[in-house]
Amino acid sequence: DNLSMSLGCAAQVGAAGSPDERPMEMLLAAVDDLANEPGGFNADFVRKPALLVAVIVTDEEDDHELDPAWGSEGDPIDWFAGLTAIKDGYAQDIVVLSLVGTPAPNACPPFQWDGKTGAEPAPRISEFTAMFPFGRVGDVCAPSYDAFLLDAVPVVADACASFIPVE
Repeated sequence: DNLSMSLGCAAQVGAAGSPDERPMEMLLAAVDDLANEPGGFNADFVRKPALLVAVIVTDEEDDHELDPAWGSEGDPIDWFAGLTAIKDGYAQDIVVLSLVGTPAPNACPPFQWDGKTGAEPAPRISEFTAMFPFGRVGDVCAPSYDAFLLDAVPVVADACASFIPVE
């Protein structure tokens, strides 16, 4: 019963960070083999015989919009290949839940995004998320993430039901 409240609270991380957001680079770094080796930054975080659930929360697209050096390397298909590689290519063993800027109509202000308020539409992150059989996109501008998180529960349950453990 407290899942929605707990995850909603954890997702309130602010919007005053660097304008060079790289959520896909950070996701791939978190599950990288070197980071997960014993003694690595995320030692044993990724367990091969377990379902992986990734939650992306950002108010900006991961792109090279203002500066070509900004944004994560690659395109959605590259990010997909990188993430599924840790599960030996089994995309159905990964759930991706993305709270991002969605096209209007949405809960963002009428002007959508001014760099501080609202959310920049994130078609690249949405495209990446849609590549996963158990990928879902929600509106980061929503006043509450309760509905998105509650809708995610059966998605994760379905992913568990079809899970193929990779040793």
